[in-house]
Amino acid sequence: MSLPGTPDYDVDVHQAKAMIDKGEVRVIDVRTQFSAPAMPGVSYVPLDDILSRPAEAIPTGTPVLFICNVGQTSSVATQMAKALDVVDAYNMQGGMTAWAEAGYQTEDPPAAH
Repeated sequence: MSLPGTPDYDVDVHQAKAMIDKGEVRVIDVRTQFSAPAMPGVSYVPLDDILSRPAEAIPTGTPVLFICNVGQTSSVATQMAKALDVVDAYNMQGGMTAWAEAGYQTEDPPAAH
């Protein structure tokens, strides 16, 4: 599922969309600042929570797709989940910037979270 030359947990926006459409992943947005639009129907868990208390903050029971603005912050969350073997975890490369550029559905970011 990985892209050539990338970690095995990185997926592009098209792979992410397919995983979401099939119900294969739960989407977690790790942002606290939004420079790109939001994805409808996601859960919000700030990266700080994932780093400070990963066993509590990272949902279990289904694979997780972490997202952020450009894919860097979500990569850190993915690495934490992988290191703790809490759940199958994936990072959406390019983040919500790439998602919006691909023309997939977006919404305004939450006012507060």
